[in-house]
Amino acid sequence: MDVTLSVIIPTYREAASIAATIRMVRTRATGPIQIVVADAGADDTLEQAADADVAFVSARSGRSAQMNAGAKRATG
Repeated sequence: MDVTLSVIIPTYREAASIAATIRMVRTRATGPIQIVVADAGADDTLEQAADADVAFVSARSGRSAQMNAGAKRATG
């Protein structure tokens, strides 16, 4: 059975580092992964991380709200 691990990355005004974070997650993965970026309203983060293989969700501010929004979108 193939199991996909979902990695949820909560962000807020992290445009400068989101692409590097996504690359780091991919390089450390040992199996199939799904990356979900849960952004709390800073459009610049989504622009910097434009990637067809990454799921993006908008979330209320606050890490717990972001993690919950990401978990709802996650499939792994």
